[in-house]
Amino acid sequence: MTLQADELNSFEFLSPEVADRTIPQLARRILAAIEARSSETAPIYLKHGQQPSSVAA
Repeated sequence: MTLQADELNSFEFLSPEVADRTIPQLARRILAAIEARSSETAPIYLKHGQQPSSVAA
């Protein structure tokens, strides 16, 4: 991995225990992405880090 000096100071590979390291909305997005990738359902649509409810218009 090549880091861009003006964008990143470092990187780290982490387990899905992201809730302690970021805001809840971003943690939900990261965990949903991990789940979608592992279950091969990617891509998925999220709104504020959650799948929107199906609402009949």
